[in-house]
Amino acid sequence: MDLRTLMRRHDDAFTVLELMIVLAVASLLGMMATANFTNTIARDRIDGELADLQADMTYAAAEAVREGQLVTLCASSDGLTCSKSTNWNNGWIVFADPAGDQTLPTGGSILHHHTAFIGNDTLVADNSVWYISYNRGGYINNIATTIPTVTFTDHASPASTYTTACLAVTFMGLVSQEVSGQGACL
Repeated sequence: MDLRTLMRRHDDAFTVLELMIVLAVASLLGMMATANFTNTIARDRIDGELADLQADMTYAAAEAVREGQLVTLCASSDGLTCSKSTNWNNGWIVFADPAGDQTLPTGGSILHHHTAFIGNDTLVADNSVWYISYNRGGYINNIATTIPTVTFTDHASPASTYTTACLAVTFMGLVSQEVSGQGACL
């Protein structure tokens, strides 16, 4: 073979150094995409968790109007009793509460039970709120005008501004979803 043929073959191929650079760049792009994908999955999960809580709030208010009596939504770790905890990530229950004592009456039944969250996500209510009772008008009975809003903060693990969202609930029963840094959502 002559020298020109050898040079042409060398020009048509990749060197080991070029191949290593391409692989390094591709792996960096892959790591960045994985981190963003993980955050997106976590954000979708907390949006779903808050949507479940909001749906149960709406359901409890509708049941209170329909039944003409108090209906309570409370944090519950066993699915049968109120846990009297502001940590709602262990689950919650909805039940008719005619006595207004946040206790399931004898012979009463749980209207809805939401199980504990998967993983290390946390859902915490501020202002020491461990239950919400709706009266027969569909309004919240236990949040006074002195505490105009209760914020339920949901953090995915690991917590960041992108993986934090909140539900703000007024004493009138109005619910709005907030992102980290908006309102009382931290």
